[in-house]
Amino acid sequence: MPSPKKRLEQLDIRFTPVRELIYNELEHADIALSLTDLETRLETVDKSSISRNLHLFMEAGIIHQIQDGSGIAKYAISYNSPDEPAETHAHFTCRSCGETICLEAHPLPPQPLPEGHVAEGYSLVIKGLCGDCARKRHAH
Repeated sequence: MPSPKKRLEQLDIRFTPVRELIYNELEHADIALSLTDLETRLETVDKSSISRNLHLFMEAGIIHQIQDGSGIAKYAISYNSPDEPAETHAHFTCRSCGETICLEAHPLPPQPLPEGHVAEGYSLVIKGLCGDCARKRHAH
């Protein structure tokens, strides 16, 4: 995978220290992150800058947004090529702790659409208990 700088420059997006911080935080996170999560983790970056850059990254296909049913949008790095829909894999959301992860190893097959329709992404959210929450539940 190319460096954040190279990836942004390939998409004609100016590389800035703020964009690098946001990209790196998303890339190294084990879970999908909300705007609030990023604001907490990146104390030196204001919420409006994070929000603007998330929008820019989504438009460029660098990240994808996950609607996991919590009412809070979450974001994760997208590793698809530019000609693929933004989301083509399943996600898992823990109904206890609320963490959402991408299941990159579980690609979703393309779905047949009526003639003339073009998919821009599709998502499947599996809900249950993550390993930590399942262990805690069974320990009681």
